[in-house]
Amino acid sequence: MSYYFVIDEILNILNMSPLSSECNLTHQYYSKKLLTYIQQRRLRDLWHEFISCPKEQQLLEQAATIVAQWYQPDKFIFYLDVEILLDNIAQQVLENLKNIHCNHPIFSISAEQFSFWKYNNIKDNQWSRKDEKQILDVLRIVLFDQLNFSSSPGPYPFNILGPKAEHILIDSVLENKAGNVISLAIVFQSVARRLGVRCDLVCFPTHFFLSWKPKFDKKNYGDDEYYYIDILHGGFIRSKNECPRTRGRRCPIESFNEHHEITSIEVVLRMINSLQLVNPPYQHHETRALQVRRALMELRYMVEPNNIDAIDNLCRHYLHYHINISGLVAELHKLLNSYSDKTSVEATRIIEMLQAFESYIKAKQTTKDHTVPKERSKKIKYAVGMIVRCCEMEHINHKGVIIWWDAKYNSEVKIAHEYRIFCGTHLPYCSFSDTSRTSSDDLNQPFYIILSENGNTYYAAQDSLVDEHSLSASAWLENKEIGRYFSKFAGSHYIPNEVLAKHFPYDTAFLNMRCPPTVVSTETVS
Repeated sequence: MSYYFVIDEILNILNMSPLSSECNLTHQYYSKKLLTYIQQRRLRDLWHEFISCPKEQQLLEQAATIVAQWYQPDKFIFYLDVEILLDNIAQQVLENLKNIHCNHPIFSISAEQFSFWKYNNIKDNQWSRKDEKQILDVLRIVLFDQLNFSSSPGPYPFNILGPKAEHILIDSVLENKAGNVISLAIVFQSVARRLGVRCDLVCFPTHFFLSWKPKFDKKNYGDDEYYYIDILHGGFIRSKNECPRTRGRRCPIESFNEHHEITSIEVVLRMINSLQLVNPPYQHHETRALQVRRALMELRYMVEPNNIDAIDNLCRHYLHYHINISGLVAELHKLLNSYSDKTSVEATRIIEMLQAFESYIKAKQTTKDHTVPKERSKKIKYAVGMIVRCCEMEHINHKGVIIWWDAKYNSEVKIAHEYRIFCGTHLPYCSFSDTSRTSSDDLNQPFYIILSENGNTYYAAQDSLVDEHSLSASAWLENKEIGRYFSKFAGSHYIPNEVLAKHFPYDTAFLNMRCPPTVVSTETVS
């Protein structure tokens, strides 16, 4: 089936109004997950095709585009668009160069030669030192002065809030003209290559920079020294004696006079490390953080399929969230078979991992899932699907929908302590607390799991809740996980999907009797 046909069908579902009578929220929820899977499956093929190419054709901007699309599966990022933006910058450099140095030899170069530079990593610079310096100077002026590209704050402690994804992802960097050292270096290197100038990204544990050497003569390394292109400070070209200090020491370029450029795989791994430091927005923090963590672990595994740590971390993440690991276990077996010495440290570790994971899988297979419908008692005031507000201190906030309830406090519920709200009828306000400060009567009341509009999930005592319907406010919730539990929005409440309804078969009838479903206009939700 055509990739574009499937994508088009998925987008039709995702673009439906959630209030439409034809929209199934659960279908919409899993369509978004399917879109992510299809995008990443396609990107795996693109990555394998990319990494199978000769080294000369493994362009850094192409690797960066794959990372950007992987990190943003619901956004369509085309390498052709990235190419065009970089081509436009190169063209602007040529126009400025012609105004300043109209006799530069680059203007006698054929279109075929420009095309070769665009699609291949060049082995050597094409110009004399003087001509190359003129190109780099104009490129610096165009990029940082005319187009106003700027560097983002560096890592902690310079940027206490952590990096932003838009400063790492090449599509956002080209659009917003702001990036970190890696993304700006890729842009600079890609444009310079299009103009016949070779610049290389060089990586050290605590430092990252672009190097330039007038002539890359492998037989005579010492004839010309390397220069440092200071990407974070306007792209100025510095010698080893001008390199800024780093952590009280001279920059590594002081002793760097040999060609060791970073590979495309190393660039992707550095980008993954940077993206792992990004703090998701407060809205939907929990959900987005989990999605990003999984996506980056899967990306690392794709880039390093034989990295035992990458497989181990991904397996444990899958197990924690009840995701099938049979595919990863099969890959571990293949990796183990590739070792001739089964007593080596690596092989021994793989054997131990396989024993642990396969024992877990076997135990899960023998455990049958018995869904026991929950009987409602008179003390259960609210129902699954009802819109409520949690009380915190003396304020009413945390609007959310009930996705589960327990007849009394369940200490085993998998919700972080800071998101548990205890409240007794004798208390003048509700508070985040621990059970040692809560009476037994408070713990014996019903507790509800609340999917909040702020993206968090709370475990709240019944006395801490206020019926949102009684407040005559808009009941619609903006939460990306709604479709996981509910299929429809009924105006005053949500209708549980088939899976949730098996656990709470009597709650829907309770809600329909208390709050009859209404037809909601699609104009209600902006």
